[in-house]
Amino acid sequence: MTTMQAAPMTMSTGLYHPEMALARLAPSKTNPRTHFHADKLAELARSLQEHGVLEPLIVRARNGSGSGFEIVAGERRFRAATLAQLVTVPVIERTLTDEQVLEIQLIENIQRDDLTALEQARGYRALIESNPKKYTAVAIATRVGMSEAWVWDRLKLNDLIPEAKALLEQDRMATGHAVLIARQKPADQTRIIDPAGSQNGGRAALWQYEHVDDGGVEARGPVEKYAHMKPVSVRELEQWIAEHIRFDVTHAAKALPAVFASTATAVAEAAAQPGRGRKVISITFEYRVADDARDTDERTYGSQSWRRADGQEKSKTCEHSVLGVVVAGSEQYGKAFEVCVDREKCRVHFGDVIRQREKTAKANASGSAKKRTAAAVQHEARQKREAAQKVKDREAETRYRALKPLVLKATLAVAEKVKTPTRAQFQAIVKVFGLPKGTTPATLQQALLLEAVKRSFHEAYFWADKNQAKLRAWPTLLGVDLKACEPKAAALDVKADR
Repeated sequence: MTTMQAAPMTMSTGLYHPEMALARLAPSKTNPRTHFHADKLAELARSLQEHGVLEPLIVRARNGSGSGFEIVAGERRFRAATLAQLVTVPVIERTLTDEQVLEIQLIENIQRDDLTALEQARGYRALIESNPKKYTAVAIATRVGMSEAWVWDRLKLNDLIPEAKALLEQDRMATGHAVLIARQKPADQTRIIDPAGSQNGGRAALWQYEHVDDGGVEARGPVEKYAHMKPVSVRELEQWIAEHIRFDVTHAAKALPAVFASTATAVAEAAAQPGRGRKVISITFEYRVADDARDTDERTYGSQSWRRADGQEKSKTCEHSVLGVVVAGSEQYGKAFEVCVDREKCRVHFGDVIRQREKTAKANASGSAKKRTAAAVQHEARQKREAAQKVKDREAETRYRALKPLVLKATLAVAEKVKTPTRAQFQAIVKVFGLPKGTTPATLQQALLLEAVKRSFHEAYFWADKNQAKLRAWPTLLGVDLKACEPKAAALDVKADR
């Protein structure tokens, strides 16, 4: 191509410059595309060296910049042409407003070479902010040929915390994972992407351990936060969120209005009712909710404590019903409907419970133990056993919650000083990470030992009697003073269930 500046030609779409110097062009600051794959640019550069730039770039004159031009569409070709050491490229000069530039950059270019999900999210937000009346989610969905819900999901990605955005940009997780995470509060997003596990034990939300071959440890370089981890399926993450993140109707209605607006409306209408009708309770289809989905200030009624009372799904209505919101559990998460929890008065839903209680009371009042039915005796004994077990479990769990952070802190402090693990410590590391045969202590870094300690503490529910040995396993291997970790009496205050 010649370096001589060709005269512009007038076209219906603008002025055509067959040879404009690359030096006169500058990338647009509003271009949503921020990632350019080096391999693809190199491939395009080779093609341009052989065939030249066949499709003109779209540009506009820069205000106050003399003869300079802003690249509206074609920055990828500009970069490849620069890499190919071309001097000029063909361009079409148009007179465009900032709003028109945004539309061209996003709506038109998205069909040529897919933007990343985050680039789309930023572009859609910028487009809407430029003209909210013209560019709605519905309008954008029509232009890009996608559903309105799809556009809203993309927009929601702007609410990801920085670390979650980085994981998405690095392809550590899929867009489906990112959408689910973006709908959560920042603190819950942090919990979800934490590879060490949920706050109160159990598996990690987003990650599962990825087995590697003999060369895997060294091939990945230094052990970092997400080494040897891969994301679970989107469906598994969705289930974890339902089980471990307590439903917040206000936040959910803003994050996903198409799904939870009806729940928010039902709660608002109930709150406006007089007397008992305004009561709203939290329920779950599970026997109990996970520890990290509990609310110490609000009771959550388990599956045995409530009955559906809205006339749907073969249920019966009653005068004692209140609005119930499913706050945890994978079944009907976030739904709201009328339920009954009045075990004292409602014979429609708890007639069997009331009749058994009356029968037992009548037998007790007669003063004759012989007249008490065998079922009543068994029922009373079972209730006593269950009550005693609940107290025992509560005490054990409370002790565990107070002891766990102290033991973990003391254990990690000792582990940080370990340079080469002992044989017993090494065997425990191999077991935790599932390392292949032939792995030697010399191939492991200190960080791997620390990660093994953290993972063991997160994966076990130590407060259960049968798991108490697991709480002492790593501390014993590392010589931690467990007696010094014993919590003070004040830290073991046991509160009754509300």
